[in-house]
Amino acid sequence: MQWVAYRQKHGAIATGPRLELHLASLQAMIVQALGGKAKPSDFLTRDEKPRNESGINWEQAVQAFTTMGALSNG
Repeated sequence: MQWVAYRQKHGAIATGPRLELHLASLQAMIVQALGGKAKPSDFLTRDEKPRNESGINWEQAVQAFTTMGALSNG
């Protein structure tokens, strides 16, 4: 599953969240350069951190659908 590997390495393709993450990183660097203590997550408007929820992850869902024949590998 090349798509899953790409998403895990680079994140989503959606430009809005990616732009927001880059701007948050830039804001954090500016604050740090001025002597403050900040993390990019301090400037994000929504939760960009992976959630630890009970349930299945993406790979498990794909495997379940593939087993049922709803998805084909390829």
